Amino acid sequence: MPAVLRFDALARVARTGVPERVDGPVAGSRRQIEAHAFRIGPGTHRTLGVLFRDIGRQRRAEEELKERSDSPGLIVENARNCAIFATDPQGLITAWYAGAGASAPNFWNAR
Repeated sequence: MPAVLRFDALARVARTGVPERVDGPVAGSRRQIEAHAFRIGPGTHRTLGVLFRDIGRQRRAEEELKERSDSPGLIVENARNCAIFATDPQGLITAWYAGAGASAPNFWNAR
């Protein structure tokens, strides 16, 4: 049973009938799981159902995406044969990123 799905949570679901979803690491393992606990049957019966889903691959993909999005400068630094620039609402260029390997046009000056 995952460390995140504690017995007090199961008792709470049995008592109240309100389902709970938790996720986190499995104790003593590198695996990540998601668990849904819910009551089965009428309220007088405190029978529970618990569904488990391995979310390790999903978590690794989320972390990789977060690492990539945390460094937008990598886009500028690794761009080749293109120009990257910013404009204001009127469409005027406000910044030209020379990290792309392209030089700013002669008609443009930074303010």
